Amino acid sequence: MALASANTDRRHSPRPERHLWLVPPLPENAVETSVDRVIERSTEPVPASLPRRRPVRLTRRGRVVVGALLLLAVLGILALLAPPTQAALPTGPPRTVTVHPGDTLFSIASRAVPGASPYAVMATIQQLNHMSDTTVFVGEQLLLPAS
Repeated sequence: MALASANTDRRHSPRPERHLWLVPPLPENAVETSVDRVIERSTEPVPASLPRRRPVRLTRRGRVVVGALLLLAVLGILALLAPPTQAALPTGPPRTVTVHPGDTLFSIASRAVPGASPYAVMATIQQLNHMSDTTVFVGEQLLLPAS
């Protein structure tokens, strides 16, 4: 019982009068490194006998990240320095056909690219020749798609 009453007395004791302390200002050549520690800067050079700071050590994850960033940087530089690619040169003059009597765009498309869908070839012929519809005229020269 005596211990319990001592603890309760301590818990209910009034606060001390001076719970805030005045801190003197730091000197001009001092650096505050933590709450309780102040180091004064010296203008003298550091002697060689004093231990040097340890170098930064990377964790395994840090080494992987640094390696990945270096790899990306090298790949980016290589991509910027690579010569531009060129499109393949045309193999020759475009294929053309002359429309004969009785020819239709469907028959011309079927003969132009035998293995492909005639409707897809017709659409390509229309695009190549700037045609608005499928009407063709006798003697007209039509550009054909590469097979």
